[in-house]
Amino acid sequence: MVGEMRDAETVSTALSAAETGHLVFGTLHTNDAKESIDRILDTYRPETQHQVRMQLAKCLLSVVSQRLVKRANGQGRVAVHEIKINTPTVQKLIEDDKIGALGKAIEDSSSFYKMQSFNQALLQHIKAKTITAEEGLTFSRNSNDLRIQLQTQGLLDSNAKAPAGGPPGLRGY
Repeated sequence: MVGEMRDAETVSTALSAAETGHLVFGTLHTNDAKESIDRILDTYRPETQHQVRMQLAKCLLSVVSQRLVKRANGQGRVAVHEIKINTPTVQKLIEDDKIGALGKAIEDSSSFYKMQSFNQALLQHIKAKTITAEEGLTFSRNSNDLRIQLQTQGLLDSNAKAPAGGPPGLRGY
């Protein structure tokens, strides 16, 4: 287990251990899988990022991102997870430095590889009434897409708007 991976030395240690067959769990303070990959790569100088991207593409198994969202009944919070598996498509996106396309790859692979985006997870919790639609829209990184899904499924009034300011902790981005 590697705690917060904040620098190139820590990330290099984790990657080296993974490349030699060890199962490594590491933590990052990021909001989703795309941001996690970017954060790892950004710990390195630009001239070494290509090599790190290749290492990461080969040894990464998955990324699970978690955010705690207030329960609809007001009693505590529920963990909402984004899950990215390092499928051949995801591996190729990492190798080709197309990290921005990870979100679509995750959503497109939800049934076969059992991946899920934050919006897909938020939608499941809203349907199960564990969280409110308003809370889901507050935490969504793409509230317009979530709003459309909610409206399409009759879970939100078509006049409802996403809360101003974006997700908690992301205001100003």
